[in-house]
Amino acid sequence: MKKWNTPCRSYLITNQNNVMTIRIIILFLLFTNVYSLQSQSHLFGKVPLDSLRKFDWYQKNAEKYTSDTEVIMKLKKQKLDEYSIKVFFATWCGDTKRELPILMKVLNEISFPLEKISFYAVSSADSIYKQCIRWETFIIEKNGVEINRIVEFPKYSMEVDLLKIISGEPYTPQYAAYSKIIEWLNNGTLSSKNISGYNLASHLRGSVSYYGELNACGYVLLADKKYIEAQKVFQMNTVLYPEKSEVWHSLAEAHFKMDQKIQAIWCIDQGLRINKSTELVKEFLDLHKKVVMLK
Repeated sequence: MKKWNTPCRSYLITNQNNVMTIRIIILFLLFTNVYSLQSQSHLFGKVPLDSLRKFDWYQKNAEKYTSDTEVIMKLKKQKLDEYSIKVFFATWCGDTKRELPILMKVLNEISFPLEKISFYAVSSADSIYKQCIRWETFIIEKNGVEINRIVEFPKYSMEVDLLKIISGEPYTPQYAAYSKIIEWLNNGTLSSKNISGYNLASHLRGSVSYYGELNACGYVLLADKKYIEAQKVFQMNTVLYPEKSEVWHSLAEAHFKMDQKIQAIWCIDQGLRINKSTELVKEFLDLHKKVVMLK
């Protein structure tokens, strides 16, 4: 499936009202009363730094960490005002509780401008996000362009990784595919209307070990409102992991963000056909409700 061809569109038009409607009604009746909203004590969306300080783990884990003084001094000598950082995290996740306080302690020690740090929290009520375990992503930008990122946890230490990135030393994040994604982001490949994510997937074979890697990357792009780029990342995932219902939900969500109703419904149907987890049914149902409201 590389393009939305005529047979695909024909299928959507002739089957949307029977196959999808019947499946949605049955699943809705089965699972409507199974789920309830999870605790709203977690953060969601773009948040200020002050909102993190209310969590016990934030201060506790920052105090436990002792940075390398020599590396901190080298970081201070860099032109820090040229850089900005986007922090994507989940307050319900152990990796966030461990790494985010350390990142902020290091940034505070080098007097990094707080106004140049943006924080984006993931909802704890969405099991699709929880499937993407590598949500701890710290994106470092120079003059508005991403130059690298720290994914899930540092390769060396937080201060050493930051120094390597900011000083221009060779640095590859924990997951090899991310370096290619960064390259495509910067050279315009992911934003090109003539390049399909389905075709790009072949370049990542062998470098992606788990569908959650690309899913997490795609959701970071969605949160940053880079919808075309996110859509292509999710398209790659459906090629690499077509048997995973989560990847079809993610691609459907990207289509929804871009007001592409027909494509979103088709992806939802694909996901429901192969879904083997009752935990994901609510996510598909909720997304379907939003999609059908599109004009």
